[in-house]
Amino acid sequence: MDRRFRGEGRTVILMGEQRGELGGGEYLKTVHGLVRGVPPRVDLARERAVQQLFPALVAERLIESAHDVSDGGLAVTLAECCFDTDGIGVIVDLPAATGEAWAGAAAGAAADEQTLFGESAPIIVVSTAAAQADAVIARAVAAGLPARAIGRTGGTQIRIGIDGREALVLTVAEAETAWGTAIEARMTSRRAGAA
Repeated sequence: MDRRFRGEGRTVILMGEQRGELGGGEYLKTVHGLVRGVPPRVDLARERAVQQLFPALVAERLIESAHDVSDGGLAVTLAECCFDTDGIGVIVDLPAATGEAWAGAAAGAAADEQTLFGESAPIIVVSTAAAQADAVIARAVAAGLPARAIGRTGGTQIRIGIDGREALVLTVAEAETAWGTAIEARMTSRRAGAA
């Protein structure tokens, strides 16, 4: 199954629960220089549900794309779904992370950081034709996997809200450039630090 959004006007569905787990994740390492914390807990029942549900959704052509949330969290996953799509963007509104607040963040920023960059598992972002969205959500819920429509594909921006409040806006081109040059930028900063 491809991770890329297939066209405009598709419904984007979030399967799983964002608990905002940042421990051992890319965000803490990249932004804060920290490699520590409790990694995301594993929910074997939900992992099993994902493994049983997805082959059926794919076989029945109910979903057009799917991407797991891992390295970098939901914001990175949503951006990656927009890459190599001729600039198809996405507009979503995420529920705030349900986990305990991260004490290392600046006041007021912790909840947004956890929602955007937490790596709880299993979480999957899928897209489907609008007419199929209710069926996909119903199948996920019946399998024991929380699911909800969070937005739609379209435009040339990645617009992410959290509980109705705008949290992140950038163009697909800006995100793809930042993503594509991340290794080069990291290597340059390490060389500068070693000098």
